[in-house]
Amino acid sequence: MQKLLTPEFRQSLLGNEQAEAAASPVLPEAPRDDVSSLLAAQWAIITRTLGRVLGPTDLYETTMQALAQALGQNSGNALSEPTVPNREFPLPGLVYSSVGMRELAQQIYKIRNSKLPALITGEPGTGKEGVARALHLLSDRRSGPFVAFNCTIVTKELMSSQLFGHRKGSFTGADTNYQGSIRSAEGGTIFLDEIGDLPLELQPKLLRFLQDGEVHPVGETRPVKVDVRVVTATNRDLETMVAQGLFREDLYYRINILRFHLPPLRDRREEIPTLAFHLLDRFAQEAHKKPLTFAPEVLARLSSIDWPGNIRQLSNQIQRAIALIGDEEVIRPHHLWAETASEGRRGGKRDWLDEVLQGLPANSPTSPAENTPHSTRPRRSSTSPRTLAQEVDGLEREIILETLKNANFNLSKTAQELGLTRRGLSLKMNRLRIDPKALRKATAQDAKPA
Repeated sequence: MQKLLTPEFRQSLLGNEQAEAAASPVLPEAPRDDVSSLLAAQWAIITRTLGRVLGPTDLYETTMQALAQALGQNSGNALSEPTVPNREFPLPGLVYSSVGMRELAQQIYKIRNSKLPALITGEPGTGKEGVARALHLLSDRRSGPFVAFNCTIVTKELMSSQLFGHRKGSFTGADTNYQGSIRSAEGGTIFLDEIGDLPLELQPKLLRFLQDGEVHPVGETRPVKVDVRVVTATNRDLETMVAQGLFREDLYYRINILRFHLPPLRDRREEIPTLAFHLLDRFAQEAHKKPLTFAPEVLARLSSIDWPGNIRQLSNQIQRAIALIGDEEVIRPHHLWAETASEGRRGGKRDWLDEVLQGLPANSPTSPAENTPHSTRPRRSSTSPRTLAQEVDGLEREIILETLKNANFNLSKTAQELGLTRRGLSLKMNRLRIDPKALRKATAQDAKPA
């Protein structure tokens, strides 16, 4: 066991660029919370690696306890169990470990066999359909079909037919009988996604189905009985829509009997490493790549971002990194989108990775090179040292300002000139505190004759 605690073993686990960081729980001149993010990421990678090699054995437990004591980590940390999350209340097809998601899973287990309608709320990309599928697979209706219907992808004219079915010849183009999505889910679950976008004129028909268990296909003279459980989801504020007359109040109360709210990813950061590893394994396998892992600074960066697009955005980020990685085995910062690689969780705070780099020795392979003979970067002043990211930010700011002026402050043209999307340019300007309106006004004033 003593061999496991040698500096050589630590270095082989954490990588050469992080060996110095692992030797001390606090890096010089770095904020404690940001350094903790990096150390937590390192710890997650260690436990994942050993978990894969040793499996759930006594040797794994003993090794982890010894390493936790040596590295100053909590062996019971949620990050230390990325391979065995959500053991108490597993939701089929979902990976989670946060307190909020465990409470949600516990609620789902309590009502999984209920026939009452359920409403799932949450921001886009939080996994509402995944929760709906898990609810179906846990219920006594699991042998029946699960049918998902998105209320935003069908026109108003066709939605009634798509949902409730139609009879042949009932309208132009109705060449055959069609039973509709609700009847297709007979004996199972119908999932109505984006229920807040259901046209107001169709809401009475849905309410009738929820109350009486009957659907009335277009062109039929009699309603049809259906045994289907209804699960709905939305990212909209239904209460406000009811107050504005955009959503029927009686329908709202009918679908809101059982309600589950999915917290955004920024409120469950502790499970981002678990999710990231799960997605990495899944997408690497789909791309026929060999097993991959994250560099500690990348995992810490992913855990620090707010992710406005939630799990969907994280998934896209990891898929992009896998596509760019080539024959390498480790996801590194240059595989990420530029915005992600430099974005922190707090906009007004200096980049945490810069603070870590400040604490590295001058000859560290991670430290920025200073004034190399072939470098075209301006020489940094020894009297006012700046971090690498500060140098890059200053250069980015100059380029954006110059391009803005040359494009007469046309944002679309500026983004095109810089090879960015308009959204990407907006994010960069927000981070660099560039206000194009104020600049345009100041430029116009300067141009006026004295």
